[in-house]
Amino acid sequence: MLVVGAALGAATGCRSAIGVGLLNLVGLSEKPLVLGVVTERLDAAQRSAELLNPIGPYNDAMNALGAATRRRVTPSVCFPFQTQPNLDVGLYHLAVLTPCQFARLTDPTKVEVMATAIDLQGRAARPALLIARDDSPIKACEDLRGKVVAFGPKNDSRTHTAALMLLDSHGLKPGDLSLEVLPVPGSLKHFPNANGVVKSVNNRSSAAGFVDIADWEALPETGSADAPGRSSFRIVAETVALPNHLILRSPTLDETTTEAARAFFLSVSEHNREAMRPIGVSGYEAPTPDVMETCLSLRAVVSADSPASLILPQ
Repeated sequence: MLVVGAALGAATGCRSAIGVGLLNLVGLSEKPLVLGVVTERLDAAQRSAELLNPIGPYNDAMNALGAATRRRVTPSVCFPFQTQPNLDVGLYHLAVLTPCQFARLTDPTKVEVMATAIDLQGRAARPALLIARDDSPIKACEDLRGKVVAFGPKNDSRTHTAALMLLDSHGLKPGDLSLEVLPVPGSLKHFPNANGVVKSVNNRSSAAGFVDIADWEALPETGSADAPGRSSFRIVAETVALPNHLILRSPTLDETTTEAARAFFLSVSEHNREAMRPIGVSGYEAPTPDVMETCLSLRAVVSADSPASLILPQ
């Protein structure tokens, strides 16, 4: 399994990237452009085919990037704590990671963000929504004290990390909610997708839940008892808006390739839009102060990753 392989590589600093570095030393005719694709430790509920193979959706994008830079793009799956060191020493030339993963870097203020993603609806950033049943007594975040709240996947930037930050801004810590007994005592109630959150709120298993606004918009206006629509719920609050992901650059990447890569990302919407569709991107823009400030603000509810925090999937 790819995730297990990536996890084993964590102890040695991402073997795939190191292997590429060693091959470069012995004289490849064309030095690869190494793209770090940052992944997460997965629990059983999160093990979808896409998460177990995070490289697959990037194939078309990597081919297009390779053509633009005239370099063969080699992907390397890694964990957040490995990203910054590997960029610093040039094991990675570029890296793609979520706002939550960016916030968990050792010092994200010291890395160069080349571009941030624009989603398929043309949004540079979007929030998650806190929803409750239309007939629910929950009117504000403060009403959730002692209640069960449904979250998206663990470490999802919007439906977990930004959700925690929203609750924190209203004086609620995770321990102030009603926490799970199983499978992990004292844990938050996580679901692998928005469908699980919506069902949990609708059947009153959760008092409220967080869904990405893109998933909310995909719901029908009206639905049925088994498949409720937006009219069955009320929006209680929304989180900060975040981009899908960020592209980071290694300080060791030469200027010619850097400018070619930058031009590629910033012109994706005109020339390579279809190649980016599998990763939910319609284009990129240069990082703005507002977006970067919001991404960094997630550090209020996350901590930097370290090898000691790594647990292999069971």
